[in-house]
Amino acid sequence: MEQVKYVKYVKEIEKIKEDFNNIVSGISDKKCNTLMNDYMNDITENSEKDSLEIAFIGQYSAGKSTIIAALTENMDIEIGQNITTDKVTEYKWNNVILVDTPGIGTEQKEHTDLAYRHMDLADLLVYVVTTQGFDDLIAKDFKRIAFEHNKAPKMMIVVNKTSLESMENKVNWENDIKKVISPSTLEDFKVTFIDAKSYLDALEMSDKELKGALMVLSNFDGFISQLNDFIKEKGIIGRLVSDLNIVGTYLDGILNEISTDEDRKKIQELLVRKKFLVVENRKNIDRKIEREVQNLYTEIMNVSNEFISKITSNIKSNEISDEFENIKDKVETLCSNTGEKIEEIVDLELDSLIKQINALENTPLYKELLNDFSKDIDFNVNLKDKQDLEKLKKAPDALKDVGKFLGIAGNGFKNWCVNAESIGKGLKALSGSDAHKFVLDVGHFFGKKFKPYEALKIVDKLGKAGEVLSKVGSKVGIVVGIASPLIASYEEYQEGANEKRLLEARTETRNNFRTWANEIKSNTLNKKDELLAKIHDKELENINNRINSLRNEEMLQSEQSKSLLELQNRIGSITKRINANL
Repeated sequence: MEQVKYVKYVKEIEKIKEDFNNIVSGISDKKCNTLMNDYMNDITENSEKDSLEIAFIGQYSAGKSTIIAALTENMDIEIGQNITTDKVTEYKWNNVILVDTPGIGTEQKEHTDLAYRHMDLADLLVYVVTTQGFDDLIAKDFKRIAFEHNKAPKMMIVVNKTSLESMENKVNWENDIKKVISPSTLEDFKVTFIDAKSYLDALEMSDKELKGALMVLSNFDGFISQLNDFIKEKGIIGRLVSDLNIVGTYLDGILNEISTDEDRKKIQELLVRKKFLVVENRKNIDRKIEREVQNLYTEIMNVSNEFISKITSNIKSNEISDEFENIKDKVETLCSNTGEKIEEIVDLELDSLIKQINALENTPLYKELLNDFSKDIDFNVNLKDKQDLEKLKKAPDALKDVGKFLGIAGNGFKNWCVNAESIGKGLKALSGSDAHKFVLDVGHFFGKKFKPYEALKIVDKLGKAGEVLSKVGSKVGIVVGIASPLIASYEEYQEGANEKRLLEARTETRNNFRTWANEIKSNTLNKKDELLAKIHDKELENINNRINSLRNEEMLQSEQSKSLLELQNRIGSITKRINANL
């Protein structure tokens, strides 16, 4: 029965490929011809594959290369915290080809393009994230790949670097993933949690006990079992869907080429360039704040370790009170310093973005577009000169689009590019404008009023320590509550208890500090997400709406576009049926 279904879908896919070729053959466009040549090369390459191919994809430094090194036990594969993969590399594993792709969260567009191309060519995809989970950008990227590009049927999710956090957080990791993959389930994507580096370390470990502990920590045997099941269950689906993915990708490219006239293409290109600047700036802010927050977490844990080490059987009770005040001040200072660093990051990055957006007006494309219109009309509108607003109202619609392209967002960016004298001068040059006030408000997200260490919602997570914390409630009280196991054991020790109880209390207190540090980290990252949503995400939404509006206006007038859109719907339909029935 499965074989009958497979043959049926093969015939349907061949018909889709035939219809695609027939539609595009009637299009007279050099770029479309180039795209079709590339398409034929990819389709041919895909049909000539002998082995099943699995591409490892995802953000940079998620550990894709490390996982492949662990699977193949190839210690020559370069791994590390920075970008280590800048090309596509294939490795043999049993009867399967593992494809290592560049990360898709970098500033290097060619890396992303390489990774995306091999997502189409690969039979199956393993999407790798860390225990940090899906931030907004990674989540959008995943949804686009899985659902918009119909690759979900051939995808598996692997969460790597579990040793960086306590496995007690697994439920939280799973809940975060569920939000991104809904309405699909964890089982649909065979979500697996591993630590590939621990497995590699185990391979080189001579001590059997330590080797075994690292193997358990890595969960790599469980991953291999899941991967084999994934291959068995989805291998056929992957082979079928790969051709559909390739057709879908090139169909999108050709739709983009024929959806607009030349002037609208230029406007779209300007919008795309602006979008790229906003996306890259968002990544930069996101990455830099994440780094500062992780440093803050580490420093808080260092402070806690220093504090815990001082609570011994020899310390006097009055000295413990002094240590409470000391650690409270240190954590406050660390949070304050981090807030100042983040403010500076936001200020400098937004300053840079403003300059880059302003600079778009000096590009040949922008000037060429204005020149094109000046040939057809007897005036040349100065888009930044208020006295020409009446002329602009009379200008062709497409020219009005040029005027909109730098400031389409509303409250976020609308005044960043309206004053010609401010070009290149950054935020200070925008003093008094709505945009400047907006940026200052955002920059102050992490100012003096932001005190993540005061979050009392951690009470529920601290057990008995939480009872102490809920009673005291001051900033010093947080430390008292967190350290309550150590306080109790110290008092017990003074009454004759043994050292073992003091040691156990140290461990419990360290865990409480870790909970507090994680809460501070979470609160700060939530503020970061709020910041990015208010500035970049709102702007990206407006840019995308404008691009889609431009495309839709022209697509309605094109029979070829209509045929391609119908074909696109057929691809989505058959992909869903393949996933449901095979």
